[in-house]
Amino acid sequence: MSVKSNLIIVSVFSLMIAPTGRAQSPFLFDTIVVSNSHYEVLPQTTKHICKQALGLQKGLLRVYAHIKSGEYEYYAVWDESLNNDEYYEGSILEIHGDACKDMDLDCVLSLRPPRTGYKGVSSTVRLRDDAETFEGYPPNRHVVFMSIGEENLFRQFVRDAIQRDVKAHGGDKSFRSQACIHSVLLQADYPIVLQELKAYCASSPTGAK
Repeated sequence: MSVKSNLIIVSVFSLMIAPTGRAQSPFLFDTIVVSNSHYEVLPQTTKHICKQALGLQKGLLRVYAHIKSGEYEYYAVWDESLNNDEYYEGSILEIHGDACKDMDLDCVLSLRPPRTGYKGVSSTVRLRDDAETFEGYPPNRHVVFMSIGEENLFRQFVRDAIQRDVKAHGGDKSFRSQACIHSVLLQADYPIVLQELKAYCASSPTGAK
């Protein structure tokens, strides 16, 4: 399945559909129409640090996920000015001090745990989009996490995205009614995103007694 098809089918933080039908969120699933104004804007100081890394992403940047890990900070962002660009798929920014790196969203979302388990512990836990560790053979070859710490960090990133989607949809009840249906779950192509969304859907609704 192509990167473009993945974005249209899935989103790991609730694929938001604009009035034009263009996917506007890089994370969860295609649910109800939600205005991007329900998501916070990337801080101006962060945008300045990432000016070079952002490249053509120069418009209003909405944040769909945010997490910190030691000296590293990560944002999943969407540039509203590129809504009509069929090749634009959002990105993940990695900030370390005054350095900023723009990472491929699909590569990060496609990572999965190794079937044979982890062999060691990484000294630095980071999100990544490089292809250092593979498993399997083409056409079923996958990039896998290098450590349990890396996997756990990504899971936290996805959970943050889910909670931002819940808030953008007006609360747990509204989001759950749209995202937790069987037909939507079957569309998930990113393994960790699917696992975390299923865990959210299996949990007790917020405010439930």
